[in-house]
Amino acid sequence: RFRDAMGSRAAAVVMYMLCSSTMLVSNKLAISLFPAQNLLLLVQLASSAAILWILGKWGQLQVDSLDVKKVGAYWMVAGVFLLNIYTNMMALKNTTVETVIVFRSLTTVLVAVFDWRGPPLTG
Repeated sequence: RFRDAMGSRAAAVVMYMLCSSTMLVSNKLAISLFPAQNLLLLVQLASSAAILWILGKWGQLQVDSLDVKKVGAYWMVAGVFLLNIYTNMMALKNTTVETVIVFRSLTTVLVAVFDWRGPPLTG
């Protein structure tokens, strides 16, 4: 049972790495071919939302309805996530894929260090 769990975790990590690197290269290609990067980002986000909505309507995926309380509670998280995607897109526009990968990896390490050594953000 332990071996099966480790195997499925390893497969998930490999699939994540494959998906992430493929999306970085695909976005670099899209940015270089499509001059309006903000519009490209909007189209990508809208198509993702539409696909999730359709899968929810078809019963293939459980999708919560849009609730004002949830929006109020999570708007800042969504905003920071959008800012993260936007800065990655602009970094891809102005530098190489390898540089973006290095800085994304360093960001994860820095967050881990601050989580381990830093003071808590809330009281």
